[in-house]
Amino acid sequence: MLAFPVLVLVQIVIMLSITPWAAWDPALVLLILGVNVLVGVGEELYFRGILRASIRSHHGETLTLVATSLLFGAGHALGSLMAGLPVAFIAIQIGGTALMGAVLYGAFRATGRLWVAIALHALSDFALRISSGDLASASAHDLEPPAATGFIEFALWVLALVLLISCIRQDLRARRESRSRAPTPSTAV
Repeated sequence: MLAFPVLVLVQIVIMLSITPWAAWDPALVLLILGVNVLVGVGEELYFRGILRASIRSHHGETLTLVATSLLFGAGHALGSLMAGLPVAFIAIQIGGTALMGAVLYGAFRATGRLWVAIALHALSDFALRISSGDLASASAHDLEPPAATGFIEFALWVLALVLLISCIRQDLRARRESRSRAPTPSTAV
């Protein structure tokens, strides 16, 4: 599971390596970094912190992973919906952002540290924004990233599937254990 944070870090480094740094004013770079840190802190405290803990206290790990990831994706699509972008684009955006939500969930789960998810989220957003070369870029689809990032995205999809299977297995194991601890009618007095 440590592959989650490692792959995201590699992807961030690749994106920053293709950044047209000369096009950026250093003060603006620091401002963008600061804003992305605040966004990372806020969103991770909510999605991987409060929401995850709240859902997890009443449901299993599988529902928690799926719900927090889909809500993370849906929350990021609101602007596109309000801008009137095509439904197909919004669906793809929700899927891609939900994947990132699952990846951040996996990073949190692998490390047990919310700050890791916060840092990865902030740096990933920063790398996407800054590597575009300007603030007028609508989204990451304006970029032409190296082929390695495509491989990393594929690997992250596979890892997200592995994470989902792991959560399902954990929930099944927890159910079996709770049934085996429950008193049977013949032993209850």
